[in-house]
Amino acid sequence: MSGRFVKFCPFRAPTFNELFFPGFGNPKLQPEKSYSNELGLQYAVAQHLVRLATFHTEYRNLIDSPPPTFLPQNVARARVEGTEVSYTGQFKSWNVRTSLTVQDPINRATGAQLRRRGTTFGNLVANTTVSGWRLGGELIVSGTRPDNDIVTNAPVTLGGYKVVNLTARRTLAKSTFIAARLENAFAEKYQLAHGFNVPGRGLFISLGWQP
Repeated sequence: MSGRFVKFCPFRAPTFNELFFPGFGNPKLQPEKSYSNELGLQYAVAQHLVRLATFHTEYRNLIDSPPPTFLPQNVARARVEGTEVSYTGQFKSWNVRTSLTVQDPINRATGAQLRRRGTTFGNLVANTTVSGWRLGGELIVSGTRPDNDIVTNAPVTLGGYKVVNLTARRTLAKSTFIAARLENAFAEKYQLAHGFNVPGRGLFISLGWQP
């Protein structure tokens, strides 16, 4: 078992659209800065690794798009703190990765939960090889998130969701491969922002070459 303490100072500049997109951009937008502390413990045995981490992040000038205009603006002060538990390992021919995060994202100017940020989310990824094919699946889950109605600006709650993605890949020759990805395999209906549905089920097939 081992532990670590890490401090981060991430920086995010506004995108071109956030600054200058006609009718949407805000040229006065300031860069987003954050200061993060993380304390973690991990335990490894054979092909299994379990990790537990707690984190605390303070934001300055967090970029958001609040009502009623939904134009990009800076939130003076915000905070996100929580805990993440994750596992990476192998069971026979299966490689598995999973994680679960529980957090508390707060707008420190108002005391309200940050818009469109959930308090619980996680994922599960599993891959294996069968008859020369690399097959995999991914489960992405999220709890509810607060938002504002795109028409009335009234507070609304975005529902939680469970999304399944499936992948397959096979090497055809030394430098070529064929791959397929089925996104949102069960056509889950959900929104990341009120008034904007995400794409439904989608199948993508590619033929690739790599040196």
